[in-house]
Amino acid sequence: AHLLAWGAGAMTPPPERLRLGTLNVATLAGRVATVLALATTLALDVLVLQETHVPHHSRGTVESAFAKAYFQWAAAALFGFIALWGASSLLSDVFEFLASTGEECIGFWRLADETVLGDHAFPPTRRDCHGLPTGRCVDFALSTSGIPALARFQHRGPSDHDLVSYDFEWARDNRLLLSAPPRLALCSTLEPVSEEAWSDAWGPHASSFTAALHGNDVNKAWCLLSDAAETLLVDPSRPGCATARRSMVAEPRPPPPTSTKSSTVQSHKERRLRHLARRAAELQRHPEGPDAAVLHTKLSSDAAALGLCFTEDVGRLATEALAAAAALETASVRERIANWKQTIQSDHRRMRVWVQRTPAPAPAPLSHGPVHPADVVEAEYNKWSAQWTGSAAHTPEETWRWCLALGAPSESWMPEALLPSAAVLLAAVRASARRAAGIDGWSPAYLAKLPLGFFESLVALWTACLRTAALPEAWCQVRVALIPKPDGGLRPLAIASAVWRALATVVVRNLRTWTLTWAPPSLLGSLPGRSCADLHAAFASDLHRARRSRQAMAGHKADVRRCFDAVSVTQALAVARWLGAPPPLLNLLEHFYARQRRFIAWQGTFHGTPIEPTLGLLQGCPFSPLLLNCICSLWVRIVREAEPRATLAVYLDDRTVWHVGKHAVQVVCAAARAGQAFDSFFGLQLHPDKLGSFGVGRGVRAGLALEAELVGLVKTSFVLLGVHYAFGLTALPDTTTLTSAVWRRCERIAMAVASVARRRALLEELVIPLFSWSGPWTQFRKQDLMSWDRAVALALWGYKPPRSRSRLLLWHVLGRPCLCPEHALDFATARQEWLRCSTPGAFRLLDITTTPSWAALQRKWGWSETVTGEWRTPLGLLRPGWDGLAVLRRVADYAFLQGLWAVDPKASDRDLSLSLPTFAPARPMVTEGTHSHYRTATACAADARCLTRLQNPPSAQELQCVCGEPTPTRHHLTFACSNDHWQLEQATYCERSLLLRLVPLPMPASIPRMLPEPQIDEEVVHCLIAAARHGPVLCATDGGALTRARMEWWQRAAWAVAFGTEGDYTVYGDLVAGLDQTPAAAERAGLWHCVRHLRRAQVPAVLYLDNFALVLRLRRGLERDLWAGSNPGYWHAISQIVSRDLKVFWVPSHGKQRAWQADDFRHTTAVRALNAQADTRCSAALLPLRAEWEAASNRLDAAESWTTRVLKRQHAACARYHELLRKGVSEWR
Repeated sequence: AHLLAWGAGAMTPPPERLRLGTLNVATLAGRVATVLALATTLALDVLVLQETHVPHHSRGTVESAFAKAYFQWAAAALFGFIALWGASSLLSDVFEFLASTGEECIGFWRLADETVLGDHAFPPTRRDCHGLPTGRCVDFALSTSGIPALARFQHRGPSDHDLVSYDFEWARDNRLLLSAPPRLALCSTLEPVSEEAWSDAWGPHASSFTAALHGNDVNKAWCLLSDAAETLLVDPSRPGCATARRSMVAEPRPPPPTSTKSSTVQSHKERRLRHLARRAAELQRHPEGPDAAVLHTKLSSDAAALGLCFTEDVGRLATEALAAAAALETASVRERIANWKQTIQSDHRRMRVWVQRTPAPAPAPLSHGPVHPADVVEAEYNKWSAQWTGSAAHTPEETWRWCLALGAPSESWMPEALLPSAAVLLAAVRASARRAAGIDGWSPAYLAKLPLGFFESLVALWTACLRTAALPEAWCQVRVALIPKPDGGLRPLAIASAVWRALATVVVRNLRTWTLTWAPPSLLGSLPGRSCADLHAAFASDLHRARRSRQAMAGHKADVRRCFDAVSVTQALAVARWLGAPPPLLNLLEHFYARQRRFIAWQGTFHGTPIEPTLGLLQGCPFSPLLLNCICSLWVRIVREAEPRATLAVYLDDRTVWHVGKHAVQVVCAAARAGQAFDSFFGLQLHPDKLGSFGVGRGVRAGLALEAELVGLVKTSFVLLGVHYAFGLTALPDTTTLTSAVWRRCERIAMAVASVARRRALLEELVIPLFSWSGPWTQFRKQDLMSWDRAVALALWGYKPPRSRSRLLLWHVLGRPCLCPEHALDFATARQEWLRCSTPGAFRLLDITTTPSWAALQRKWGWSETVTGEWRTPLGLLRPGWDGLAVLRRVADYAFLQGLWAVDPKASDRDLSLSLPTFAPARPMVTEGTHSHYRTATACAADARCLTRLQNPPSAQELQCVCGEPTPTRHHLTFACSNDHWQLEQATYCERSLLLRLVPLPMPASIPRMLPEPQIDEEVVHCLIAAARHGPVLCATDGGALTRARMEWWQRAAWAVAFGTEGDYTVYGDLVAGLDQTPAAAERAGLWHCVRHLRRAQVPAVLYLDNFALVLRLRRGLERDLWAGSNPGYWHAISQIVSRDLKVFWVPSHGKQRAWQADDFRHTTAVRALNAQADTRCSAALLPLRAEWEAASNRLDAAESWTTRVLKRQHAACARYHELLRKGVSEWR
């Protein structure tokens, strides 16, 4: 491939000249800085790198290096670009032409040189290993008719080819490119500013700030606040020429002149060695020249200084110098790569960014559109200026009257929600610390360094802004960055001031309660508690139901063209006012858009004239989705009134309508017609290329085809919010792009990450979520799952894993079950169904049925459901919403283990049958070991049988065992060698093959079944009533469990409740029922039984819990009626029976924190005693189980001890075979 770089160099030739250079270099590894230094020194405008390979993993780094030297890599830039030119396509054109002539020919590839140059031969450009010309000229410049070269230059290149450059008569484009106004440089390495430092800096300005707020001068107040903060963060080491404060409103301007000298990565010694070689070559060419004596003297002194032996053999000196320089270069490259790997190991954020970085798309051929940055910005400015400065479809008054026709306006929401606290605002800024800065230069990363005092003043400024309906002028300046879209074109992303974005984020979050008062269930985008998963759950369920029951299903999908950019701000504000939005916020937003100025920017180049919009919500402003949802809620209302039978789902600009049952086509068409009138009123248009319909049944599709102009063409498959849906028999999603991303990330993890634990963490964080989220609704090809499986295995091993390794051990020792792609998809399905069954009264898009793929997964795992809603598994009963998700994960992982065990050839002689393999001893071996440890831990240790398959196997003597066995296997070396007998138990064949023991699990019948309603003890109820005669009853609960690491399957938990007064305590408790036997489950069980008895007794109570998280969760529900979170079924049940007068407090467990006092200090001793009584009752309930639990613990210890011994023995016995394998593979490579 040919690599073309176009840039602006230093020492610029005359304006009418363009300088083009060509260079042949095989790779840019370790040579980027050298090539850039050569290009800038020679003032090249265009640099063509011939036959240069750039690995896709490092392409982003190479692009960044060239961009810093003003060489642009984007394929659409006249001022600079680098593109990959496939030589194969050029040759294909040539050969196709030759084949069309019917002539036989033989290519003469140097004919062009002779044809153009005639008898005039160019000097040689190729050099040998000594740096001397070989006599061969390889000049890749092409002569084009009408563009003669004015001059030709030749310079020594970094490898075995010289750089050849030409000057052409070509007028330069010397237009000034505008960039963002430079601001005062801040220090990014400063520690967070302390409150004391802020007080000292802000003290002199506090009175002026207060006076400005009282005088309604918010612009001056912001200048004072911003300048004071900037003073604390200024970088004294970078005075520079930029002194503009961030509070100032500055226009884009030409960038200041900067140095174009490229840094070099050559060491001083390497440069001296290459200089010495050039002098030696010069002396060898002209031994009798006038400067021979001077060169001889310099060579003697330089050679001695560099540690070279200089005799009279100049050629040998040059060879030794070049060899030493090449060795230094190679060592330097290796050292830089090693340093990079070492540095990135401890920087998790940097590692994540590098793994996720998407390589630049392959540059397309130059189109007829603008390519110079100034031309691109000008074209986009004209396009978006016409879009944003148009007229609204209707005035605010007309919109208000239109809304009144739908009903009376809602009461205005309380304005207190508009006032954020300083702490919440600081947390929002820190959460967005990696976001970009606006045109004012304030980035969230710098704001996050400021103390709470700054944000308290900022809240005061925000309060004044709401009161006066005015904003600082700097907050109204918006940078609109043009982002390339995957399907071509550029998308405008608005980047407002970071302060405005943080304030908007907190205010929108505070308005969630108001939002849910008017947002219909069909509205899903950017709303609390709703997501695209709700849409997929409803749509996939209806599609599944229509197919199974053979009912008609019709629908259509529409996308609003330029939705955010087409919305009229005044109309959106009128709708929000009708829905009850706080008037101060609406007035402030009206001022924000009235004073707004948008600066178009592309790749750092700005347009000089801002756009003052009349249309278009800012894409990137937190208020924009809120205003858009206000309009979308009316669309839902209008369509729902016109056709109540239709199912609607709206995710911002994406609309989906469908219906299952009779008259499906008529229902969908009626809904589409109702939406047309709405769109016409608000000036919205549907994108014709994204409009489509779908249907189940031939008659349905025929009916939709007749209405194609209304609902779009009938499609057999389409993508709905990232999930592929097919209406054919065999249509499965195209995963080419997804598979490419999975492999790219896995290869980078394998390449750069040294720690196995870090590899697992990055795989779980960056690779598995790429596809697992769509598991409940998408069916992938088996080939895709196998490909992803190989990619994850590659990342875990760090290289291609051996084919003989056990998949069972791969996913349980080196990896984890959650990293297996197939199991990740299965668990996502189980989790979706678990959440569906967990929330009987929670928000839903509609009454959805079972997750479509859940039935198949139940058959795969051998699970079923009871009539009471419990899930029956081989290990026991699960209760969705009551048991924790961790228990579901553990039981699902065991089902995955059973599936792997059944197909593993090493485990073929024994059924797993409710036993647990001892994987734990092998996990430290792979965490701290080498690749030989990986092989041993995954049951594929190297042995003689493995080595005989090599291309050049070792000798028979090397393979022979010490006992005389000619080709010993790993099993023989570990268990059957007569010279080293295995002293411990032999175990079964599968245990010896997998190097683990099987420990029987407790039978499901040994765990009490959880009842739908706990039993009420009438005696306890009478005691509560009696205790309430003296005032509110003091109650305390406790939960405990027999726990130990790796014994989750055997642990048992108990709960207890104690109440009464000092000296008169009533205590009751029992064992925890169900599979969730954690201490947290015991605490929840105690609370549940306590609340049930209090409800029956109808007495006031004060409850003390020693689980602080439980206290916070219960208080949130009692005070704010917010019960959402983990274990939703449990908390829903609690919310139905708990008394809202119940007082809840925390008590330290086991007498800790001696200084603690109860809410009423007189009850401190009594509360401590109640907690101790409950704890004693828990211990008493668990006491009969302790002997059985300790026996299980001993069995596990013995099994793990056997596993540890056998792992160490096999690894030691196979060590020499591992070494022979390593040598054999190295020689083959």
